[in-house]
Amino acid sequence: MSARKIDLTHHPRRKSGSGLYRTLFVVEVLSNTPVANYDLRDIAYEISEGDCSGRVAVLDDREVDKKDMTKLLQSQGSDPSFLIYEEGD
Repeated sequence: MSARKIDLTHHPRRKSGSGLYRTLFVVEVLSNTPVANYDLRDIAYEISEGDCSGRVAVLDDREVDKKDMTKLLQSQGSDPSFLIYEEGD
């Protein structure tokens, strides 16, 4: 998994009852070697069992509407049908 830039300035509208959620986490890692190219599994291991110190915090957690979820999924290169189901599917 490569590091991708995430638009932290875009805050989708909160939409209660949509059943679709966007959660942003911040992972802080303190180490004596670079870890920017590690995937999440490796980072979790290094924090819990390895030679790094770290913590995870929730930056934002909100329910979003289908329109915003479609945009968010597309920005990740994912097909929106991965999470958004049309009636009858």
